[in-house]
Amino acid sequence: SLLRLAAGLLVSGGFVAAAHWALYPTDPFFVLSASCGAFAYVAVVGSSHSPIWYAGLVPLLSLLVLPNWPAYAKSLEPG
Repeated sequence: SLLRLAAGLLVSGGFVAAAHWALYPTDPFFVLSASCGAFAYVAVVGSSHSPIWYAGLVPLLSLLVLPNWPAYAKSLEPG
């Protein structure tokens, strides 16, 4: 069951990054992209784990990981 939790967090994190990349600059605070990630988390994990795990991932991903990832930040620049 921990494998399912890890897979859910990984897949939902990927969905957040992809949705934010697709919605940039209309989603500067990760609201819509985090919602897409929540659907991906539930699709993978189902009801076997609490959504609190996902709620802990979103601030970490949106405040620390994605803004400080050079390749991701460069891909958001126009041109």
